[in-house]
Amino acid sequence: MTLPISICALITDVEENHANIWVQIREEIGHLDGKWELPGGKIEAGESPPVAARRELQEETGLLIPLEKFMPFKNYRFDYKDRSVCLFVHLIYLSQETGSFKSLSEQGWKELNYREPIENWAKNIPKANEAILKDLAKYVEKERTQSYWSETWQQLSC
Repeated sequence: MTLPISICALITDVEENHANIWVQIREEIGHLDGKWELPGGKIEAGESPPVAARRELQEETGLLIPLEKFMPFKNYRFDYKDRSVCLFVHLIYLSQETGSFKSLSEQGWKELNYREPIENWAKNIPKANEAILKDLAKYVEKERTQSYWSETWQQLSC
């Protein structure tokens, strides 16, 4: 059986040569303990992926972000030894004006600069998140180089 999981990629500090992706350190008994993860969790019966992403984000961070700010990014399938997951990834841009990312920092979340080579983080992230982080880095770089990046950023920020 494949577990449906909704994930949020929180993007902050978007500037001409910079952007951060936020991760949390997972605390659990098992093979993912201590790993850096994007916020998210299981999609409950009757929930859509964006609704589940919003619920999980609020549970894990205390942030209540309007549903229209959850931009679908990409879906991934990953097989662990004991289970398979389908990851529904959503982008959320947090602006400095809201101060939201400051509260994340106070909660012990980490910022990853999208320009850092994934190899710098590989030992700290679950295998299922490697492809997501690589794709996010490519996406941010591509969008950042477009002339409309700052306009898009302002429209999507919360």
